[in-house]
Amino acid sequence: MSPKASPTTTSSTLTDILATSEFILDAFEHLGRRPLSPGQLDALRIPGSPAALVAVSHRRELFLLMAIGTDTVVEERRLRVLHVSEGGDYAVLDAELGLDVEQRFAVIRLREGHEDLTTTFALVAATLLATMESSPNNEDVSSFLDSLARLLAPPHKATPTTITGLWGELWVMSNAPASREFASAWHSDPKDRFDFSFPANRIEVKTTTAAGRIHEFSLDQLEGDDAKPTWIASLQAVRDVNGETIIDILGRLTPTLPRREAERVNRIALETLAGDIESAQDFALAPFGPEPLLAFLAADLPRVEVPAGSGITGVRFRADLCLTPPRMRSLEEMSRIAS
Repeated sequence: MSPKASPTTTSSTLTDILATSEFILDAFEHLGRRPLSPGQLDALRIPGSPAALVAVSHRRELFLLMAIGTDTVVEERRLRVLHVSEGGDYAVLDAELGLDVEQRFAVIRLREGHEDLTTTFALVAATLLATMESSPNNEDVSSFLDSLARLLAPPHKATPTTITGLWGELWVMSNAPASREFASAWHSDPKDRFDFSFPANRIEVKTTTAAGRIHEFSLDQLEGDDAKPTWIASLQAVRDVNGETIIDILGRLTPTLPRREAERVNRIALETLAGDIESAQDFALAPFGPEPLLAFLAADLPRVEVPAGSGITGVRFRADLCLTPPRMRSLEEMSRIAS
């Protein structure tokens, strides 16, 4: 029995992340049921990603295969969760055509005993495939393998605060009239001081699911020494089963960006979650209230005062922005500072 219908694709072959993930999981459910010899893999090509196949062995192991050229070197990696190797030891059978596949592959195998990571494996693979070229070169394949191995390392649980914060940043990016400018300005590391840095302005997004606009700040976010103004984008959201998850937003945002920019956004989002996509999928959020997003100039906000010469550093505090008049009342207004 073949998996269900193929996921939709855009004209630039960027795949729909959730549909691709579901395809991989459905393939895992149905492939490998016919008699297979040791070393044989029952496989299907992943729609929208011509170079990738999902496969299952006679031992019910899940594989991802990446077609590679004769000059591509695949470094073998024996990790706790994954085994990465060249596909010379496997015979690949196309489940749809009933034929042997004569192709050189890089093989990624989810090791036995880690079936609990099947959904995470599928989601991470689908997210990375969303920005891969239809005919990947050596660098593309190497980057894909590196990212997959890193993101499926022993998983760390993403906290609700991390998930909510990332959701807010991606929501702003995906809904801004200037999405590409926001994507280009997004931080390269989740630990960076500011979320977005434009030529003449910086923006820090604060997302809350509480009733008010009480946010936590570090003092150095509000007190800068350079000429760039810092803006605080306060976003109110609510848990909503009909809202969007982080993967939903990435699936909507990715096709609107240039491939390299989309690849960068996906990578940063996955690294922020430390590979814990399953927890993020439990958080569907939606903007809340008549004015979900208000923008404040950092210089207007209340803050604690640190006595000169006290030696105190790393100050963090909470402030209620409901007591401060906003400078902007919509994402459309805020997008004007992106230029």
